[in-house]
Amino acid sequence: MSAHLEWEGGGEARFVSLRADAVGLVSTVAKPPGSRPVGALVEEPRESVRVKVHVCRVGEDGRFGIEGRLIDVTRAMHARLEAFASERPE
Repeated sequence: MSAHLEWEGGGEARFVSLRADAVGLVSTVAKPPGSRPVGALVEEPRESVRVKVHVCRVGEDGRFGIEGRLIDVTRAMHARLEAFASERPE
């Protein structure tokens, strides 16, 4: 998995969907519903991203599907995240 985001405390995630502020990620670590994890984008500039987690499910491959809402995202950051979410996985 080519990561877009590195979580504080370890693990990484990839953006797979983004509609308005609703975000979908695939993560190497679980994030419990209700949590507000913070991560840093892998690419420069390494800006912080916060997510309010609604759902976290383990997949058959052992990775976690996370659905949530972006918190405090600027328009420029939103456009950047949309570009990540529209990439095809490697």
